[in-house]
Formats: sequence, structure tokens, C-alpha cells
Amino acid sequence: MFDSNTFRDEAEQARGEYRQTSQSIEASADYTVDAKQRMIAEAREATERKLADIRVREDRAREDRISVLRRRLVGRPSVDTSNEISWRDAADRVASLETEEQAITLLNQALDNSDGPLIRTILRAGYDRAWAGVINTYTAAKSYDYDDAEELWSLVTHNAQNGDDIKAKLFRDLAYAL
Repeated sequence: MFDSNTFRDEAEQARGEYRQTSQSIEASADYTVDAKQRMIAEAREATERKLADIRVREDRAREDRISVLRRRLVGRPSVDTSNEISWRDAADRVASLETEEQAITLLNQALDNSDGPLIRTILRAGYDRAWAGVINTYTAAKSYDYDDAEELWSLVTHNAQNGDDIKAKLFRDLAYAL
């Protein structure tokens, strides 16, 4: 399970180390004012690089986890060429869906018929189009996938929020600011 708090805690530790270092430099009587300013600036630059690295690692870990969950939930279970027509048919049927309600209706039919390619294709559309009802319908029928489905939903909607939601973007930026 992905946890951004691990990275945020690491960022907070880096900021704390910077504060401690800069306070130690400021309190020292061994350096001139210019030397102190230079040393604090160097410590700040090093900490900013470290924070940027932590942020990149968080982004990479989030994307890696999304990839794993997508493969598990909506990826093709095998490269069996005999199912290729089923996958193409599923893709065509899902591409024509215009509403979440249509997707839920088709998903229920696919679940009733145990149509794996269609189920996975509809589920992928549910994530791509942020149709919570589709995800909820799937998890109600396939409770063994609940944790993975909910985690993927959380990660996918979090990524969307970072692009659209100013408050979420500000919170994320502050987590990695010095």
C-alpha cells in the first residue's frame, strides 16, 4: 500500500536538520557574518535538493503503485490470442458509453455473464473517467478486490486533485518547501 506520509516525514526531517544546522551556524562565534551567510546558503541549497529528490521519489513510488494496481485490476491477465476478439469487442462497447449509468448497467451484465475482458475494460473506464459508481458496483460484486480497487481510486483521484484542486496543490507544495 502506498503511503505518502513516509515521504512527508522524510521531508520534515530534512527541514528539521536544516533548521538545526542554520541555528548552530548562527550561534557559533567561530565564523564571520559573511561565512555564516555562505554556510547557511549552502545548507539551504543542499536541503532544497534533498527535498526535490524526496518529492521525485514520492511521485515515482505513487506512479509505480498505480501501475501495479492497474495491471492487477484492469490489465489483461494473459496474452492469449484466442481472447483478442473479446478484448476488442469489449473496448468497442465501452468506447460507446456516454454515462456512468450506462457503464454500471453494462458492468452488471458483464458480471452476471462472467465476461472478464468486458469487466476489466469497464473498470478501466471507471477509473479513467472518475466514475465512482462503476468502482463501487465492481467492489460490491468482487469484494476480494476491494482493498486494491479503493487504493487505486484514492491514488488516481489524488493525482487528479493535484492538477485541479488548488488547496491540494498548495498542501503538496508546502510539504516539500523549505
